[in-house]
Amino acid sequence: FDHMDPTEFENFCYDLLGELGFNNLDWRKGTGKLASPSDSGRDIEGELEREDIDGTKHFEKWFVDAKCYTAGVPPKAIESVLAWAQSENPDVVLIIVSNFLSNPSKDYLKRYVEKRRPHFKIKYWEKPDLEKFTLSKLSLLKRYEIPNPNLPFLRLMHRAHLRYIADKPKVSLRFFFNILDRLDPEKRDYLMEMCYYA
Repeated sequence: FDHMDPTEFENFCYDLLGELGFNNLDWRKGTGKLASPSDSGRDIEGELEREDIDGTKHFEKWFVDAKCYTAGVPPKAIESVLAWAQSENPDVVLIIVSNFLSNPSKDYLKRYVEKRRPHFKIKYWEKPDLEKFTLSKLSLLKRYEIPNPNLPFLRLMHRAHLRYIADKPKVSLRFFFNILDRLDPEKRDYLMEMCYYA
């Protein structure tokens, strides 16, 4: 993700959350600049539908802070999202970093939970998590020019083809052969002529 600037990374996070099933996403950019001073401590707000054991459904409110750093993200960079969450009380605060949280940041979050006992959960996704979440999102990888060493052909493929192969096939061979069996034999032979030669 190092080739992205902060705005591109926020946009990527917004699209990834949409692909992962979040609803009512709001990218709180606020300005056309690279930084977003008016985002009120979080870059993206969204809701994630949850289902209880008894089948009732509810939405969790998530505050998401996207951090595009080539080095470890320091504690100072994550303080504002926690401050806003403390006052607005979402269900979950998610910090998405393009590489890694620094160890002092992880210690800071641990102490924050132990001492303040917030009403919201705190999660963070680092580079390995992002790689795992995007593994099957071929069109997202292509759109943001994210290389995948397991899929070197990705850059060459058209987005429509990627979407087609990413979905599970909806037609089985049995279904295909049943269709062929129902065709008029002459029409079928005409359609399949090249296959017969092969």
